[in-house]
Amino acid sequence: MYEVACMYEVAYAPKLPSVSVSPSAEIEEGSSVTLTCSSDANPAANYTWYKEDEDSPKASGQIFTITDFRAEHSGSYSCGAQNKLRRSNSTFHLIVVAGSSTMIVNIIRTRVLMLIPVFLLSLWTRKKKALRSTTEAHESEEIELDSDPEYENDSHTAAQTEDRGAGRHGVKSSQIIYKVMAFEINKTTIVVTGAFLDAFQKVADMAMGTRGATKEIGSALTRMCMRHRSIESKLKLFTTALSEGLVSPLELKMEEWKKVASQLDKDHAKEYKKARADIKKKSSDTIKLQKKVKK
Repeated sequence: MYEVACMYEVAYAPKLPSVSVSPSAEIEEGSSVTLTCSSDANPAANYTWYKEDEDSPKASGQIFTITDFRAEHSGSYSCGAQNKLRRSNSTFHLIVVAGSSTMIVNIIRTRVLMLIPVFLLSLWTRKKKALRSTTEAHESEEIELDSDPEYENDSHTAAQTEDRGAGRHGVKSSQIIYKVMAFEINKTTIVVTGAFLDAFQKVADMAMGTRGATKEIGSALTRMCMRHRSIESKLKLFTTALSEGLVSPLELKMEEWKKVASQLDKDHAKEYKKARADIKKKSSDTIKLQKKVKK
């Protein structure tokens, strides 16, 4: 009696694929994400990855890695497992959350935008107060001149009249310089603020696309804010002294204020350049470290 052993290989289509995501926690912007697709099939299935609303496949193979996950990578993905019998798909969704450096930049930017209206209102109030003080001082000096008995006496000599004319000219010149300097101070303050916000915006925008540079960005922005506050305080004190008559407008030199504005622009440019160099170095070190780890 003979026994015959028969072996049959049963072929079947891929079962519903299962997808695992690493890391399994929230996906931070700029991090690396690894997707793994697996399905039971005979013969073994081939795997293809697709993104929602895109016709061409994103990748093929059982493992799909996104090295630098960004906001545009968020959305629905599908893993397709296929053999000669059939194809089976599994759909899942990926969402990116803001990284720590991005959150810090956004918080700082929001606070600056909130402070801009307050600063502009303070600037407008200061300018209005300076103009009002100028007008009151001018009216006061005109009253004193008009009430001077010698000014109305036509019997004085030509020399006395000439001296009085020189005095009136000096008062008018004083008032003109006073008004011009008040305007120059406010203009300089606006230039300082504009330079500060421009440099701040450049550093913040650059930080949005740079990984691992949170410390350098924070240091650069802190230095810029401290310098801006120091300069603004000096301008405020000087404007107050000028409006209250503690500083004589005849002693002021407008060229000095123009130099101040020019120097402030240079200072902010230096801060921006240093911040950019720090961020580039940190970014370069991060890339080198990533390459070293991969090797």
